[in-house]
Amino acid sequence: MILSLFLFIGAKGQYEIDFSDPSTYYTTCGKVTASQWTAKDHCELELPPMILLETSNLQIEYIFRINQSGNLENSDEFHIMYKINANGAWITDSTIYGDNTNNVRTIHDSISITAADTIFFKFYATSDGSNEFWAIKNGDIKIDNVKPLYFPLPIELLSFNAEYNSDFSTVDLNWSTLTETNNDYFTIERSYNGLDFEPIAYIEGAGNSNSVLNYEYTDFEKPSQLTYYRLRQTDFDGQTTVSDLVGVMSEENNSAPELAGVSSNNGQLLLNVYIPEEQNIAVEIIDINGRVIVYDSHTLETGSHILNYTTSNVSSSIVFIRIINNYSDNISKKVLINT
Repeated sequence: MILSLFLFIGAKGQYEIDFSDPSTYYTTCGKVTASQWTAKDHCELELPPMILLETSNLQIEYIFRINQSGNLENSDEFHIMYKINANGAWITDSTIYGDNTNNVRTIHDSISITAADTIFFKFYATSDGSNEFWAIKNGDIKIDNVKPLYFPLPIELLSFNAEYNSDFSTVDLNWSTLTETNNDYFTIERSYNGLDFEPIAYIEGAGNSNSVLNYEYTDFEKPSQLTYYRLRQTDFDGQTTVSDLVGVMSEENNSAPELAGVSSNNGQLLLNVYIPEEQNIAVEIIDINGRVIVYDSHTLETGSHILNYTTSNVSSSIVFIRIINNYSDNISKKVLINT
């Protein structure tokens, strides 16, 4: 086994882990974000089963990068395991021990399997301190010459909509699923800034379904400002997926600015902001750790305006844009930037 520090050897990688796509992994615990899995005591990460992509080549090559916090000790372990076929026994491929340094370990090796085999990989993290953790980020796991048999998504969401009902001053929400797999329930979450959400309703899922199913819910709290909703789905083993945001405001509120478009290129972020009436606005750009990295204010006339900001010094690839006006209306949007 080749175990090295600060080394990452490129590979084609027919499989690459992506924590924004639940079909590419399964976890028993730990914290999952759109970009990484962070694990502490006795947490497992499993990859989908895989078969050979080219049966003329019986070798699969893999590269695993394992991140560790600086306070992990020699008693803290991270195990990389695999088995051949579903009824095979798990084999420990490598074990990494904490070494009191904040670093990245890279393992690069290959395994031979036959054309009829299915290979499974599992990662098992242990630690004995509440502030100790192991982490794997998007792209840290790559496997070559394999065809992943991806985990089925819990749901295939056809649509998710929110509409203001002026007759009753309510918000009507509806969504449709094409398929459902082990779908326990939905949670409707509401936010007034696009960042902080609270659950407002729980709707039972169908469990398993291969036909189009329609759901609806009415929020009886009249939106006094631009209000965001998202749909969180939870399956029977506790795994969750989250929909994109939808926004709605009452027809009586027509002063809120509108973020008509966002583009990012070469460290520049362009915002197309529409102003329905002359007003003061403040623009905040917030990094993924919650730090405000840009604050800017303007008095803008009615119409469309292009605002340009530099993001070349932003370390994360995801930022949040928040625009607030002098009527306390605010809009927020999560953006993937090209730094």
